[in-house]
Amino acid sequence: MTTAQYFSRYRIRVANVCRDYMMEERAQAPEDSNAYLCEKVRNKYDFRT
Repeated sequence: MTTAQYFSRYRIRVANVCRDYMMEERAQAPEDSNAYLCEKVRNKYDFRT
């Protein structure tokens, strides 16, 4: 296979990171995402039953 054949179909994508967050570091996370996660964690550890 020649180089021309090898690269006849390819795609290049360039992207920028608009948010960067993890489970413990949520400063850049969307507000609704933080609210959902907070509620999920609260329900998981609710021992009032």
